[in-house]
Amino acid sequence: MTYADAGPPQARVRCDACGPRVLPLSAVRLLHRGEHSVYLFTCDQCGQRNRRPADAALRAALRSAGAAELRVHSAADS
Repeated sequence: MTYADAGPPQARVRCDACGPRVLPLSAVRLLHRGEHSVYLFTCDQCGQRNRRPADAALRAALRSAGAAELRVHSAADS
């Protein structure tokens, strides 16, 4: 995570097509499905949607920075 002097929080991400990018944190989503977590974003340069694995440390950093989260539960989880 990076923080601009008076601006909104930003996240450093890696687009599969463009390489490293810096996006507003509001453009990054954290998705949990069972034991697996990923973060999702759309590249601001090429428009490609990206899905990358999120380990425990990255999940904690994204949560503490305020990234939007979605937890997906299956009927078996109930």
